[in-house]
Amino acid sequence: MWALGDEYFDVRMHAARLLGEARSRYAVEHLQKALDDPVEVVGYEAAAALAEIGDARSVRALVHALECNFLGTRKVAAGALERLNWKPRTIYQQILFLSAKDDWIGLVRLKMHGVAPLARELQERQAAERDDITKALKIIGSLATEPLIRLLQNPDPDIRWRTASLLGHGRDRRAVEPLIAALEDADERVASAAALALGEIGDTGAVDALVRAFGAGDVELRKCSITALGRLQSERSIAAVLAAADDEHPEVRLSAIQAMGHLKDARFLSVLPSFFANPEPEVRMQAVRALRPYPRAKTTDLFIQALSDPDARIRREASKVLGRRRARAAVQPLIARFEDQDTEVRLSAAKALDAIGWKPANAKEQLAYLIAKEDWKEIRRLGLIKSPVSKTQDPKPLLIPEDVHDGKPGAADQKEAKPDENTEGDTGPRARNAPRAADDVVPGLDYYIKALADPDADPILRLKAAETLGKLGDTRGVRPLMNALVDPDPEIQWRAALSLGMLGDLRASSALIVALDDPVFEVKRRAAESIATLRPASAVRPLCDLTSSPDPGTRTLAIATLAEFEDDEAVRALLLALEDAEPDVASAALSSLLKLVDYWRSRVAVLLKDDDPVIRRNTINTLKLLLGEEKAISHLAPLLRFGSFSIRREVLSALEMSGWEPHHPEERATALLVHKRWDEVAALGKEATGTLIDALFDTDKEIQDGAVTILEQIGDGETVQSIRALLRRGGDLPVKRVYAAMKVISLINKKEDRATAPEERDNDPPPVS
Repeated sequence: MWALGDEYFDVRMHAARLLGEARSRYAVEHLQKALDDPVEVVGYEAAAALAEIGDARSVRALVHALECNFLGTRKVAAGALERLNWKPRTIYQQILFLSAKDDWIGLVRLKMHGVAPLARELQERQAAERDDITKALKIIGSLATEPLIRLLQNPDPDIRWRTASLLGHGRDRRAVEPLIAALEDADERVASAAALALGEIGDTGAVDALVRAFGAGDVELRKCSITALGRLQSERSIAAVLAAADDEHPEVRLSAIQAMGHLKDARFLSVLPSFFANPEPEVRMQAVRALRPYPRAKTTDLFIQALSDPDARIRREASKVLGRRRARAAVQPLIARFEDQDTEVRLSAAKALDAIGWKPANAKEQLAYLIAKEDWKEIRRLGLIKSPVSKTQDPKPLLIPEDVHDGKPGAADQKEAKPDENTEGDTGPRARNAPRAADDVVPGLDYYIKALADPDADPILRLKAAETLGKLGDTRGVRPLMNALVDPDPEIQWRAALSLGMLGDLRASSALIVALDDPVFEVKRRAAESIATLRPASAVRPLCDLTSSPDPGTRTLAIATLAEFEDDEAVRALLLALEDAEPDVASAALSSLLKLVDYWRSRVAVLLKDDDPVIRRNTINTLKLLLGEEKAISHLAPLLRFGSFSIRREVLSALEMSGWEPHHPEERATALLVHKRWDEVAALGKEATGTLIDALFDTDKEIQDGAVTILEQIGDGETVQSIRALLRRGGDLPVKRVYAAMKVISLINKKEDRATAPEERDNDPPPVS
């Protein structure tokens, strides 16, 4: 204890640690003083030592530690108090306790009382923790306005930036003047956040300040000022937005276009159409969106024009707007979109025509419409797809067209295409798709197989073939699609992978597993999606291997796919992935474990036997996180009666952190044995016998030896019988563990022999003289 006052901090640190290990109650007063040590690590160790001692005086000292200047010390104290089931008695203690536990939602529930602590913690914590505190302050809203206004003067620009954003979210007009002042902040992020916040609050009193910021600021501030002015209806806002439309910086021009959509002033109609010819797709996209609220009579033609834009996103957006407007003038342009290369554009066009009230006029339009809507069931029901081959072919396992020889189309097709000199009006060779001339004859399965297999065919046709073979639902398309997985064109590869998943044939599994190693991520992603649909058991090992890929995107993809497999190996890979350095990858692992929780929570006992301590630890932590403390306890408590003591130790640690207390004799004995409190185990007497016998066969030598010693003290003939019965049904028990059991039998027998020897001597007849 005297060493706690030593001049060297490492001496004080080790002294505190040793006093904790000794659990000396006489050291509490000295450790409490050490909590205020000027060196953080000393206070930390003092708090940890008090947690080990755990008596009433230690609790009072730990409550005092919640006020410590060092965060680490406060956290240790809070964790210890929680394990000791301490409850705050005052609002002040509750605030200290919740803050030290990082329980920001708990502080939110305190409403006004929680604002100041959250504002204080925002200043003291690091970036990752600040994100969570910022979210908590957002929930509180305008109640936090006054403390946040004061934080605008904080010397840390990160704090000022977060504060400005929070004030915008709160939309309290009291923040307008401080935010106007913040427009002149030396830090670009702070000034920009202040501009956006003023736009969110919506007070037109900020217009002049924002116009000045637009005229004097850098690019980011100019952009944010225009965004804010787009939310403030005034003549000066309109003039500034018009000026920004010609700004030299593209980011500012984009903000101006977006602002025109918010302000909805007729004067912008002379400016917005000019952006439709801009070479940048994002500019055209924002122009389309900005025009949505303007009068239909003046803008519908522009949306029809946008249906032909090179960018698929713009074509989709234009289709949606025309559908909402029920623009009959757009019917034919929308029908033309049924031939669009983009699946989503075709679907948007079909939905728009539904909204307009259009109906197909013939079989060809009906088929194009249903393909666009991907209503393959209705296509088959109506019999709209017919084969262009007039002669019935013999059934084969996989349909290969007659004109494909050795995998190469051509000879028969060329023969078919030979011009007929006697045919009137023919001026040259017929096209390959000549049989589809009639409206009621359209391509069938063999046509698409042939097109996909022909490397010289039109690329657009081959892409459509790879997509359509999956949607037709005929498993004769499986083999051609498997071949297409090694096509030189990556887009054909990934479309083939997707179609194989739609067909649902397990023959494609091996080819899809190989595609997981494709260098093109989109191919890899679509193969994984199809594997998730097919769920072949053979895919688990390759997917687990991909969770160790150097590419975070590939790891995330593999982890998301493993969520479809109820398999122990998959669960182990996901538990290990929780340790991934990339937050997005770890988050994906947690999501996958949530999907599989009904499976793996029934396998907790198996997972806790794993040799890897990371898997054991994450099994327990994830169980608590996903099920909640109460349900996790109900799953974990029974495990205290089974398995090795290394497993029981993991389980017990998790249970004690949740405030659990033993209720059954076996649980009490296990808890004491894990903590190696030998005297207290012995004091339980017969109640501990079963647990001690289990401990004889444990891998932990210290546990084994302790069990031997205690059983020698409390064991009897009944104990010997129980051990012998266990040995008889034990099978292949390790020699060392059998030796421990035999040793106990021998020691108990000797003890009983010694106890009965005096009785026998007393009962012997006296010697004959």
